Amino acid sequence: MIGKVGGISVLVIALALYFRSNDVKIRDGKVLTTGSGEVKGSILTSRDGRDYYAWHQIPYAKPPVGSLRFADPLPTDSWSTVIDGREEGPKCAQVNFLRYESADIFGSEDCLHVNVFAPKQLHDEIIQGKKPKQPYRLDILGFLTTGDKIARGNQGLKDQSMALQWIKKNIEHFGGDPNQITILGTSAGGASVHQQILSPLSKGLFQKAYSQSGAASNTWGLITLERSLEKTKETAATFDCPVNDNQQLVDCLRNVELETLLMPRLLPLQGKYGLLNPHMYGEGFEPIVEAVKDEKTFLGEHPLKIVSDGRAHRVPYLIGHTTHEGLYSTAVLMQDSKNLDKFESEIVPAVKTIFAIENQNVEEIARKIQKIYVPDESGINFAERAMQYFYLQNNTDIPDFHEIFVAVSWKRPFWLDAGWALLKSFLKDKILGIPPKYYGINHAADALFFFPAKELSMEISKDDKLYQYSKDFVNLAVQFAKDE
Repeated sequence: MIGKVGGISVLVIALALYFRSNDVKIRDGKVLTTGSGEVKGSILTSRDGRDYYAWHQIPYAKPPVGSLRFADPLPTDSWSTVIDGREEGPKCAQVNFLRYESADIFGSEDCLHVNVFAPKQLHDEIIQGKKPKQPYRLDILGFLTTGDKIARGNQGLKDQSMALQWIKKNIEHFGGDPNQITILGTSAGGASVHQQILSPLSKGLFQKAYSQSGAASNTWGLITLERSLEKTKETAATFDCPVNDNQQLVDCLRNVELETLLMPRLLPLQGKYGLLNPHMYGEGFEPIVEAVKDEKTFLGEHPLKIVSDGRAHRVPYLIGHTTHEGLYSTAVLMQDSKNLDKFESEIVPAVKTIFAIENQNVEEIARKIQKIYVPDESGINFAERAMQYFYLQNNTDIPDFHEIFVAVSWKRPFWLDAGWALLKSFLKDKILGIPPKYYGINHAADALFFFPAKELSMEISKDDKLYQYSKDFVNLAVQFAKDE
């Protein structure tokens, strides 16, 4: 029997890209019965050496495959056999953009599972402080729309809402409190948290929210319906699918192999475009204001309209924002003067994208914005000019990830670049005692204090000088979730 002892429940809507975890030794944990069926968990160990329970691969929705690709999520069916939840399941299908020129595709479409974590207490009948982590569909799989009921759009956000429904119904089985649920996310996850606050589909499903480096109104967190429909037809044409019949278009795309479907998103990254070039960003499928307005609509109006009308869910909302959000996007400008020249030659479409300008005087507006940051008569050198564009990017929270990109000045494959940057930092800081050049705290950097980025060898361990700060930062989030 599991007793409820006032446990908190925190749903983590993490970064859009999930890091692939290292292999760990499996220790059998508890078998719990949820409202849908039984699941067997494992026992894991924290960085402090404390054991905790984990249950992975718990379905919260039917697999969005076959005829359910691009469809709104449907509740999971019950299962009769015990689910083996001792190991992590597949991540949602995505392009690993952190590999730069060697970017690859990984993950699966069958990924709508909740992972649940809880402290291991002295008495096994008591579990409290439960935390689920919830994957959701990304990019074309999560946000393609035809502007009608065939493919409404915002499927990824509806995945999150359905996960919240499952958590609300089942969290007591894990010792959590269904009336004390907090949602937390970083970057695209932070924007997702904000969007949940604005959606009628999620009303009453959580009591607190915490966004880091992301908001629903970011230019990468929302695109116009018109642009999204254009992207749908562009993608359909790429695969020789019909573009004048929405049902045939969607049926055709449903038959495209997963890796083939994601390939158009991968190739620009391998060609040094996409996420690492700020003026080329925004070409992914993203949230929209939906065309169909009914009881299934996740977002029927612009976020700023909902906020200004006072119709957002009235829950305590903690917002995190770093001081130098734009570092990641502008690193490529500092890497090579040719990149900066190209950016400036395309300043009108670049600024239009960065600030989401929809105005017939866009060229005049873009030039005025440019002159605010980089006046013609300034006479500043290349490096200073590139940094000025960082401030331009910084004001709009364009996506970026970590400051090691800024330290790169050579032209080599990304992975070698990252390794060299880390090696230089280690040699200077640890061996020679020379502090590395400080550029600032970039977009989503605070996530590293919550979650280890093992794939990038960026993990705050007990020996790290920022270890106590990391613990304090985690405690801040915990106290926010616990306080009534």
